[in-house]
Order: sequence, then C-alpha cells, then structure tokens
Amino acid sequence: MPTKRPSQSVTLQAIAERCGVHFSTVSLAMRNDPRLRQDTITKIQTTAAEMGYDASYSDSARRMALRKHGKDIPNYTIGVVMPRSFLNITYYLQIYRGLLSVLTDANYSALTLCMDNTAHNSIPLAFRRGDIDGIVAYTSPEVLLSLVHQLREIAGFKERPIVINQAEWPDMLHVDADDGQGAYASACHLFSQGHRHLFMNLFRHLPPSIGGPASRIHAVTRAMHEYGIDPQQHLHLLPTPSHWLDPYSKLDDPSNMPRAIKRDDARPIVRYLRAHPEITAVLAVNDASARQLWHILTELGRRVPDDVSLIGFDDTDPILDADGKNLLTTVRMPLYEMGRQAALLILRQLQGDTADAETQIVLPTEFILRHSTAPCQK
Repeated sequence: MPTKRPSQSVTLQAIAERCGVHFSTVSLAMRNDPRLRQDTITKIQTTAAEMGYDASYSDSARRMALRKHGKDIPNYTIGVVMPRSFLNITYYLQIYRGLLSVLTDANYSALTLCMDNTAHNSIPLAFRRGDIDGIVAYTSPEVLLSLVHQLREIAGFKERPIVINQAEWPDMLHVDADDGQGAYASACHLFSQGHRHLFMNLFRHLPPSIGGPASRIHAVTRAMHEYGIDPQQHLHLLPTPSHWLDPYSKLDDPSNMPRAIKRDDARPIVRYLRAHPEITAVLAVNDASARQLWHILTELGRRVPDDVSLIGFDDTDPILDADGKNLLTTVRMPLYEMGRQAALLILRQLQGDTADAETQIVLPTEFILRHSTAPCQK
C-alpha cells in the first residue's frame, strides 16, 4: 500500500540517506538514467514512493533554483493560443490536431489559452512564470500584437519562440496557407465562366490590408486585370459579422432560414445584394459564411448556381444535397499540415536546429470544383 504523503515535502537528499547512496545517484535514478543498474533504480524509486516523494515539487524547486542563477531548463510544454470558439470551428480543430500529432510524438504537452478578439486579454500565470517553452498563436492581429508585446516584457518568457499565422510580420516565425493562390484560382474559374461582377465578404475584425484579406484581394485584382475587368467597377467588398465564421451560428439553423434576410446582422449584405443585381458570383471568406450566404441568396430568389455562383474557402463545412453529397466549390487549405509544420518549426527553434530551417512557411492551397458554380447566364 502507498504510504501517506508526509506533511513536509520529501527531498532527494532524504531519499539518499534512507537508501545509503549519494544524492547524485538518487537524481539519476529518478530520471531512469541508463548508467545505473536497473535494480538500483528500482530500489531508489520504490523507497521514494514509500516516503511520499513528490517529483513535481522537486522539479519546481530545481527550476526556481536554476532561474535564480540565470539558467533555464525545458518544460516540454508549448502554449497554444486559440480563439474562444475554436472547439466549434473545424478550421482551428484541424490545425490543433496537426499540432498535437507532432508535440505528442516529441513528448511535449500543449497548454491551450483561449482568447477573444480584443487586446485586453490577461496573460495566465503559467505563461508568466516560464512554465512554457514557446507559443503557437492563432488569433486576430490586434490580439496577437498585444500578446507578443506583453510576453516580451515578462522575465519568465523573455525571447522564447513564438510561431504565428500572420504572414505580414516578416521578422517573426510563421506558418500559413497561400490564401492568394486559392483566391486567384477561384477568380480565374469564375471569370472563365463569364462572370464579371464578383462579391467578396471579408473578416470584420481584419482590415483589408492585413494578412489573408490583403492577399486574396490582391490575387483577385490580378486575375481581373488578366481578364480585362476593372476592379473599381466589378469587385464588391463588404465586411461579414464575425459569428458568421462559426458553422454553428444560429443563422445556419434551418429553422431560422425563412427569417435570415430579416436578421439585423444580415441586413447590410441583403441591402447590398438587392442594390447590385449585376453580381453573379460570390467568393466567401470561409465555408461557414458561404452557407450563410447560400441561405440569403435563396431567400432573395437567387438560385445557386443558376443565378449566382458561390465559392467557399477552407473545405471544412459542406453544403449537402439530399444524398449527402457536398455541393460547395471551395479552396482546400492544408490545415492539419499547417499545425504540423508550426509544431515542427517551434521544436526546431527550441532544439537550436535552425541553420538551414525555414522560418516563414507558406503551404499551397487547392481549388476544389464541385456544384455551386456554373457559367454566367447574364
């Protein structure tokens, strides 16, 4: 039977005295060091368990002692920063799975911090006292800017590596997908089908000059020039409510579909689409918002794809027909691989293996043609 935990923490020195060995031998035994015989390791670990030894307390004390002398030791823990709603959104879950696949194989743990889209998020104690070796962050630019600034001012974090998904910060480690490539392929497909007026909804919390929106708009504009289309006259841009990006938004509930165009959050887009009947193609910011737009277009009496062609982004949230087949043409992003590469990148930084390593990784996207686009009928 295990011995009751004593009122005071058991030290390695106390175990050494009980076993009649040197302190350093106990330290090696508790780490299963192969330089010791197995029977010695077993004896010391058994004695430690009987005495109620708490390895976490000893490790914490050792870390504190080392930090007092300006030294650091690995925690084998990576902080992962995600939006509060990430458990509802396939986009983030796929990235998270990719991260964990690498971290788990490398015997690292992930400490997840959920932050909302404001710059006033508090930094948790574990981040402040140096319990994590680095951070992989997936959040909005304003939150990211605040987070990085705060962490760099904290003695317990200092200059530890941070991997982000914002390609517009060239001096930082980042892993992202080539949004521009996907947007360009989508635009070329639509223009080759005779479409000229293209509507794009944008992330409301991201200005068009930042990250994904900037690269997508630039790519679509380039395609327009190649097809002899004037972006000033034919490219229609409008912000999207942030909750539309969540596939579990109430607007996507079939019971709400008959009232979708009357919702306050839908009115700006409804008014815009009514005012611009010349729009025959839509490139949505993601698949979830493409579903919302499908509902709205349907209620406005505009059929997809007969009247309006619709393209999503991410390939995460399908629009199913009666037979369960996905109808949505979209851009597939390598989300799982994005997570894997982010984890591999931060581990290389921690291990000092950075001589030939890339610090900015942009992965290719793939245009997936399905049944939500058709030749322009106007």
